[in-house]
Amino acid sequence: MRLHKRGPSASELRILEARPEIDDSAETILRCWHDLESCRATNMVVGPIPWDVVIKWGHEHRLDRRARLLLADVIRYLDAKRAERERSAANLKGTRR
Repeated sequence: MRLHKRGPSASELRILEARPEIDDSAETILRCWHDLESCRATNMVVGPIPWDVVIKWGHEHRLDRRARLLLADVIRYLDAKRAERERSAANLKGTRR
């Protein structure tokens, strides 16, 4: 079975052209963050992306050891900030009742 990929529409092209430039490091971090979003543990709250999954992702994308460890640190930081925002939002929601 062969899939045919369509080109971007005119409106999609405008969005792509308006997209801000980001450096390769930021793009790699964002790609990792989004690729691994489904690896989070979900119970009462959404957990962080597991460290070993980030390291494996970095290895599969041919990042050297130092870059993989830095990537894991950045993803851990982003997860902590996300959790902090969620706690703040929950606290605000609780005070409005």
